[in-house]
Amino acid sequence: LRKREVFKTAIPSKMFEAMAAAKPVILGVEGEAQEILADARAGIAVAPEDPEALAEAILRLRQDARLARELGANGRRAALGKYSRAKQATAYAELLARVASVPTAAAQPAPEFHAINRPEGLRGRHS
Repeated sequence: LRKREVFKTAIPSKMFEAMAAAKPVILGVEGEAQEILADARAGIAVAPEDPEALAEAILRLRQDARLARELGANGRRAALGKYSRAKQATAYAELLARVASVPTAAAQPAPEFHAINRPEGLRGRHS
């Protein structure tokens, strides 16, 4: 990804596909994708737009097959566990249910609103 502030919240879906396939991931990212990669211990994050760092990461995994296998296995475990679509969908549905069931003051009109906006003949009746 480009070295831009907006991409710090971008999470490439290809990352999860590679992780699920037990392939070590090399990403030129900062931000959330970098944190996910580090948390899963599934690959190497390099600075965006740094071709030398990218080349070094590729060579490192090519020269260290054990590390490449370990990162790939870690990624697969994370992709099938914490980051599985089923788990993510369930967590999202639970979040939506919690948010939808919590009444908020912002969702309720203020009592004064009813009295002010009620037609003249109805004021005072059900206030």
